[in-house]
Amino acid sequence: MSNVCLVSNVCPVTNVCPACQGTALEDLVRVERSPVMTGVLWPSREAAMTAQRRALELSLCAECGTVVNVAFEAGLVEYGGEYDNSLHFSPAFRAYAEALADRLIVRHNLVGREVVEIGSGKGDFLRLLCARGLCAGTGYDPTYIVNIQLHC
Repeated sequence: MSNVCLVSNVCPVTNVCPACQGTALEDLVRVERSPVMTGVLWPSREAAMTAQRRALELSLCAECGTVVNVAFEAGLVEYGGEYDNSLHFSPAFRAYAEALADRLIVRHNLVGREVVEIGSGKGDFLRLLCARGLCAGTGYDPTYIVNIQLHC
């Protein structure tokens, strides 16, 4: 089995950092029964209580600072229509996202340009960035079938 992690960043259970391939991982925390899917709105309390659970083992890479779940099992994760990891309903998160978008627009001179967001989810941040920066954007996310293309 290879310890190399490609673009998907979906690695088998390993003690190798998916970001830098370093092996200096330090244990941070272990949670025995963490839900496998955390961005799902379950139809009932009973469904939520019976959701699949596995160990969550977070380790810190001493070489690059990445925190990784060394117990992650990619085959257990299924993104479907019930998955929603959006935080844009929160006023505090919206304020954070707006400030971040403004900083990125200025720092990278994005006004009127084309941007790409990898891991865009449903495109909430990309829409915000394009609206504030008067730019066009394309978002890619393996959790959604349709990729997002915006032209403001």
